[in-house]
Amino acid sequence: ERVILAMEKRFAHGKWNVQPPYGYRMVEGLLVVEPAEAMVVRRLFTGYRGDGLGVKDLARELNAEGQRTRKGRVWHPSTLHRVLTNRAYLGRVAWRGQERAGTHEPLVGEDLFESVQQKLRARRQSPPRRLASENLLVGLARCGRCGGSMFVQRPGNAHKRQYRYYACARRVGDRSCGQPYVPAARLEGAVIGKLQELADHPARIRPFLAREIRSRSAGRQDLARRAAALDHEITDLDRRQREMVDWLAETLPGKAAARKLNEKIETMERKRKALAEERAALRSRLAAGDLTGVTAESVAGHLARFRDYFDRFNAGQRKELVDNVVQAVMVEGPARARVRFSLPTEPLGRFDRELESDPAGGSKYRVVWWPQRDSNPCFSLERATS
Repeated sequence: ERVILAMEKRFAHGKWNVQPPYGYRMVEGLLVVEPAEAMVVRRLFTGYRGDGLGVKDLARELNAEGQRTRKGRVWHPSTLHRVLTNRAYLGRVAWRGQERAGTHEPLVGEDLFESVQQKLRARRQSPPRRLASENLLVGLARCGRCGGSMFVQRPGNAHKRQYRYYACARRVGDRSCGQPYVPAARLEGAVIGKLQELADHPARIRPFLAREIRSRSAGRQDLARRAAALDHEITDLDRRQREMVDWLAETLPGKAAARKLNEKIETMERKRKALAEERAALRSRLAAGDLTGVTAESVAGHLARFRDYFDRFNAGQRKELVDNVVQAVMVEGPARARVRFSLPTEPLGRFDRELESDPAGGSKYRVVWWPQRDSNPCFSLERATS
């Protein structure tokens, strides 16, 4: 307990309590700048902000130059991300969830640090690059024969290349699959057409919604049990930490024992933080999985908004919209595919903006039910017969 009090006192005076971050070393209990490492830290911040480099690019540069971490390891993007988000470089100290100004010299300024954080946040929020594709089912379509991914090609001569086809990667690559080309417009049109049909017939959604509610109810029970187990683990961890501190306080430990205690406390604090974060994530999932008040009619209403959005969106934005309601498309041939939808239980309000696009064309496929032991509605697509 005396060690804890001493650490709290150091924090109150702006002193560092744990292992020094990269760029500093500990001298007589104080953080002191390590010039060679500090130069790397400043280079990372300025390179990320001004040179247009990402963490992968920066890691590649450092490793190519033979730069290594303090432990002699190669630089990884995750390691660089921790450096770029460490507020110690602003001259701040942290202890048990609290932060204050430290006594050590900052390595970067507030403006530089904040601009880097903004850029990191912007990159996290950016949509995947494939969303810019006009091909709605890329990343969702898989070959029903070999299980390989399918992408869009424009085979043939100049006249034929105006048409898009979904092709199995293994057919195009090592020719190990005999899956024929599937016309993209027909396949995409059938999927969109089925979504529009469901919006007009809520009764067809009802059995799948009931199954989803039952599935989520069972899942929520598992999540609740795991959250309760985490509560127990955190309580037990706190108890063990108190017992260890009490025992060491009674034995009047020397400097070596105090240092060992500090290391154990750091380990316990990291474990407790990880457990608390997992518990918070579980509680968030429990709240998000609550389908109270969701009806087939409300889902149909969301799908009706999907239809409105789709008619106004451009190609890339249509792709993003489809990714929100389609889980997978298993293509079994040029005239048959199976589709698994993830029907929206919440409004698609984030798409509510005016956008331009060409209206989607009609479909030459018809959609039939795909029996599947799954909580999501699934359908099959078959070529329509005249």
